[in-house]
Amino acid sequence: GRAFHCIDRTGSGCVCIGMEGAGKRYFCKIAGADTVEAEVSPEESVRLLQNALPLYEELRHPNLVKLIEAYAHGSLYAAVFEWADGECLFDHWNFERYKNDRTLKSPKERFRALPAVEKLRAVGVLFSFLQNTARKGYAAVDFYDGSILYDFLSGRVTLCDIDLFRKAPAVNDRGDGWYGT
Repeated sequence: GRAFHCIDRTGSGCVCIGMEGAGKRYFCKIAGADTVEAEVSPEESVRLLQNALPLYEELRHPNLVKLIEAYAHGSLYAAVFEWADGECLFDHWNFERYKNDRTLKSPKERFRALPAVEKLRAVGVLFSFLQNTARKGYAAVDFYDGSILYDFLSGRVTLCDIDLFRKAPAVNDRGDGWYGT
């Protein structure tokens, strides 16, 4: 296929690539590269991604991105998901662009400007997913606006990056560095 999008500024140490081939689009999340902004080692990045994969099946939901396959390639580990149209509501890799060009509006700003009924519809999706998560005995860890894609054309919400969800009750075993503190 052909790469058409790349996100390489992640704390997870993953490189994320939008791929297109045979008329279909995919989102490939590749762990194990030593990225500049990684907050974990390449080995830890691989371990975290491998451990997360069952979550995408266990927490299946109409608005959760669908995992297609996962495999090792040398020291790297790849997870391939169906592509979801939309924009990340916390696209930190573009923050400099917004700062340098005040005419650009971030997806978060554009989402905030939506009519209340559209925002409430999106919140309904979040509540539905989180109810599903709780019903299946999981706690949402590191779930924030960076885990939400919003398609401004269709109004569809897609949830992604649930890699750190844990079986409940979840205990903070990372101290002050715990995600969300």
